[in-house]
Amino acid sequence: MGRIKKKRRIHLPPKVNYFASGSQRSGADINLGLDEFEAIKLLDFENMNQEKVAVCMNVSRPTLTRIYEKARQKIAAALVEGRNIKIGGGDFYYAENWYACQKCDITYNVYDEKENCPMCNSNEQVSRLAETL
Repeated sequence: MGRIKKKRRIHLPPKVNYFASGSQRSGADINLGLDEFEAIKLLDFENMNQEKVAVCMNVSRPTLTRIYEKARQKIAAALVEGRNIKIGGGDFYYAENWYACQKCDITYNVYDEKENCPMCNSNEQVSRLAETL
């Protein structure tokens, strides 16, 4: 029996959840999970490194790598085959109480009332990100 799958932490839902290819080809939509979307967004769009993204999503680095590779394969298949992409689903939760550590430059979620940075354990240079949510 395998381990129980941890829920992935998602910062915010995507602004759009469906991309149409514009192609006349028929075929099933490719489903991109919210965790896969979040991995692509943080790694490629926001240009964060894998260690920081893994902390943000509450997963290990190897798990993040698997999520990211799966997302890239799905997006590549959609582009090559002219298929639509539907974003949604998966085992996730939306984060609240986000903070940014000014010392080590990571963003993280506080859910247990402990406000220290999980990377450097700093509590002096932490600012709440309420204005960006």
